[in-house]
Amino acid sequence: MSLALVALLLARQSECANPEPAGLLQQVALYGGVFGLRADDLEQEVGAEFRFRKFWWELEPIVGIEHVSPTSTYLYAGLRREFELGEKWFAAPSMAAGLWEGGSADLGGPLEFRSALEVGYRISPRVRLSLTASHISNGSIYEVNTGSESVLLGISFDL
Repeated sequence: MSLALVALLLARQSECANPEPAGLLQQVALYGGVFGLRADDLEQEVGAEFRFRKFWWELEPIVGIEHVSPTSTYLYAGLRREFELGEKWFAAPSMAAGLWEGGSADLGGPLEFRSALEVGYRISPRVRLSLTASHISNGSIYEVNTGSESVLLGISFDL
């Protein structure tokens, strides 16, 4: 319920905000879904991603945190690129590297890489709903490389 309240407050703030954000932080995304699509038991995943001002080739630096119940956390940083698919639709692939900690899934080691594809719809000029498919693995830098996939429903707010 508190995640829904934060989402409503951010949506209201973003609707009233200046149309041209001045700071480095340009967008905040909140999401939730399932982790471990190939595992025997699906786990809940929630997260937040902070998206910064675009630079070279329209790339956006991103920083995020994911929590997989009951005990795993993934902190990451990477790049994202958004492509327009018409007036309201978009697709955004991203790549990141980060640190995995916890015991809900043995991914082989602490350094993990994340690739994701987000497809979304702008419900207003500053608010978007999206569906994201992501994969986390260590790229075989450790002996164990099980990897894991997630499907996430998200909402993002331009600041």
